[in-house]
Parts: sequence; structure tokens; C-alpha cells
Amino acid sequence: MNKEKLAILSIVLGVLVGVIGTNIMGVVAAIAIPKGYFNWFQEYLNFQSGYFVLSVVEQFLGFGIIAAIAGYIIGKTSPKNWLMYSGIGYATATLYMIVGNVFIYDIPVINPVVSLSNLNYAIHFIVLSLCFFSVAYVSAKKHNKLSQQDAASVAAA
Repeated sequence: MNKEKLAILSIVLGVLVGVIGTNIMGVVAAIAIPKGYFNWFQEYLNFQSGYFVLSVVEQFLGFGIIAAIAGYIIGKTSPKNWLMYSGIGYATATLYMIVGNVFIYDIPVINPVVSLSNLNYAIHFIVLSLCFFSVAYVSAKKHNKLSQQDAASVAAA
């Protein structure tokens, strides 16, 4: 696939991660958490620890799985330049989260520098980047290994 098509694919996947992830996150965030969950953390650790664990799980369910699928597609379609195209997809998804939600959901623009001090947004950026880049790396490396094995088996035959 040529570079322009890969860049467009990365941008489209980034927007899809933002759109689908936002909708899934809305559903996941609406699930009621039992009071005993926070009571246990209040008793044994602290309330913030329970909120942290809950936020990581919510972000993974909302954005992590979709970002991993997008990273897999990017890694398979561009195994040589997986980092650049994953970066394009990640930047597009992040830009959608900062600006795109303003037009669809009529919310204020999120300042990324200030929002990183908010635990929930920091977790979002960490989960999104880990899922996007790690799965793209693994799928690109696996693709490269399979390509080398195929080339070796063809050369041996």
C-alpha cells in the first residue's frame, strides 16, 4: 500500500477510535458501581485507589480495545513504518478527543496540558498510547517474522 493510502487509513482509524471509544465510554461510565466497592477501598487503602482502578478498567474497555484493533490493522498494513502510522492514528484520536467532541456533543474544548493534571485524562492518554503502539509493534514484528520465514522457505524450495 502506498504512503498516502496508509496515512489516510491511519487518520480514519484514529477518528473511528475517537468516535466509537467515546460512545462505548458513555455506556461503560453509566454502569452503576456497587457502594461496597468504594467502601472496601476506603477501609483498606483509600478512595483514590479505588477510583484509579475503576478509571483504568473503564478506559481500557472504552478506548483500549478499539485502539488495539486499530493498532493491529496499522501494524499489519505497514509493518516497516508502523511507528509513524500508529503515531498518526494516535494523534488523530487524541485530536478528536480534544476538539472533535466539541462539535458533536457541544462540550467545552479540553486543554491537553491542564487535562493531564486530571487523573482521568492522564489515564486515558496512557491507555490509548499503550494499546495503540504496543499492538502495532507486536503485529508488525510478527508480520516481519512471517515474511522472513516465507522468504526463507521459498528460497529453500
